[in-house]
This record gives sequence, structure tokens and C-alpha cells, in this order.
Amino acid sequence: SGYNPAARSHKGAIGLMQVMPDTALRYGVKDPAKSPEANLKAGTRYLKDLMQQFGDRLELVLAAYNAGENAVLRHGGRIPPYRETERYVPAVLAKYRELQEPPVAVTSVPRFEYLYGTRLGHPRTGSFVD
Repeated sequence: SGYNPAARSHKGAIGLMQVMPDTALRYGVKDPAKSPEANLKAGTRYLKDLMQQFGDRLELVLAAYNAGENAVLRHGGRIPPYRETERYVPAVLAKYRELQEPPVAVTSVPRFEYLYGTRLGHPRTGSFVD
């Protein structure tokens, strides 16, 4: 959707979550284009159900979200060999991992100075001793 609440795909998916109208109806959302909140509700409930159906196997959940759960089932519980789905799954997984594990900022270790005669300070310089 590109974060566009009015987005429509060439296959008929609607809104932020790109929910198919029949899928939205399954979750009590009659018009998934009418409200972003309703669209998000239908999409997230669908994802929750897919997580249960596919045993929390995120790659299959994403494939089912993109191609439909029946497509995953028809292909023996594997990612269907559809170009769009084969691109979608790794792209979403990569973004998920990126957001899940933000890069650790490398910072310099501060140098501590201790007073002469303290337990950790060097007897002459006062610098920290490993």
C-alpha cells in the first residue's frame, strides 16, 4: 500500500493492509476502504489467524497473506512459486528483522579518572587500571 489508506491493487486488495474484500468480510469489515482503522483491524486479525493456522511459521504466514492460505496449502505447506510471493516473503522478513534488531551504536568507552590513593586509581596517574 505504500502507507496509502486508499491504495487498491490490480487484484482488488484494499487499503493499508491490502485486504481482499472477502477477507475483510470474514472479520466483519464490510468496507475495508472506508476506514483505515477497520482495514487494520481486518488485516491484523487475519495475520493472527494465519499465525495459528501455520504454526507461527512466519514465512508461510507471509506467503499466505500475499498469495492466500489456499495457495500455500495447495503447494504442500510451502511458499507458492509465484514471482510476487517469492519476492514479498524475503522482503518483509528482512524488514521485520531490521526493525526487530536495531543496529547497535558503537560509542567510545569513556576514560575514568580516579583520585590518587583510591582503590581503582593508578598510584601515580589516577587513571583507571584494568
